[in-house]
Amino acid sequence: MELILNGGFGSGTFNGNYWYIAPSLRIEPRYYYNLSKRFSKGKKTINNSANYIAVSADYQPGFSIGNNAEASQYILIVPKYGLKRTMGEHFIFEVAAGVGTNIIGSSNWEAVLAMDLKLGYAF
Repeated sequence: MELILNGGFGSGTFNGNYWYIAPSLRIEPRYYYNLSKRFSKGKKTINNSANYIAVSADYQPGFSIGNNAEASQYILIVPKYGLKRTMGEHFIFEVAAGVGTNIIGSSNWEAVLAMDLKLGYAF
């Protein structure tokens, strides 16, 4: 489970400059399908350094802080394919992508392309 701060900024002809920050909650169960293969080849598997498939579910409640912009309430469901690698002793690099659906309100569904790029530090 992750707590994420989404944000955006820009400029428009009619509304001028805007920015916002909005919290969202993500649940993303993963299946690391090549951990044993990486281990048998002598590659790093610490901190789940492997390829994975996942289903990501995000919920944004619709409140935000900012100037001239508001965040919408939505639920985002995306199946993803990702790679997670440990670099050195503590740094983690992760990239994932998938196509899913964004549910806004009760009847407005739209297709979305989701991409993640994460850099982390493991203590």
